[in-house]
Amino acid sequence: MLVSTMVLILLRLFCIHWFLEGLVILATDIFLLPHHSTENLGMRMGPAIVMLAVPVVGWLAAPKLGRLIAGKYDVQISLPVPPLRDLYAFGFVFLGLYFAIQSLGEAILRFYYALVAAASHGDFDPIIRQQASYDVMRALITLAGGVLCIVFGKRWAAKLADSKAET
Repeated sequence: MLVSTMVLILLRLFCIHWFLEGLVILATDIFLLPHHSTENLGMRMGPAIVMLAVPVVGWLAAPKLGRLIAGKYDVQISLPVPPLRDLYAFGFVFLGLYFAIQSLGEAILRFYYALVAAASHGDFDPIIRQQASYDVMRALITLAGGVLCIVFGKRWAAKLADSKAET
């Protein structure tokens, strides 16, 4: 396996992470949209759109970036390296476990605080309620992304490895 292929895998895993972060920002913006005026909608949604666009561009540019980063040192690794499909599968499962473990406790805690805030009948400051909804969205989307990576990781790995073999 070439060094550029290993760099490609790492870059794509980072892109998945960045895309998930963009989804969190977008979901929070959409959730909070009814509570704000639509005057500055572009300013409010701009960061989320950029956070979603950058990883897509990074994903598409990853093969060229991998070759560029490896440069003249893009050599075949002579150690026993697992097949590309197995590396992708490991990456997806690892990333999924990271997301799930990182966010499970936070999701439960933030969901509980959101229920307390909802049951308070307006006793909480709107800013605190807004922050609580953001925290809940972030934890739940990260948890869902982790579970999806774990459940569908092998299938996605097979598709990515097959598409890499075609190019």
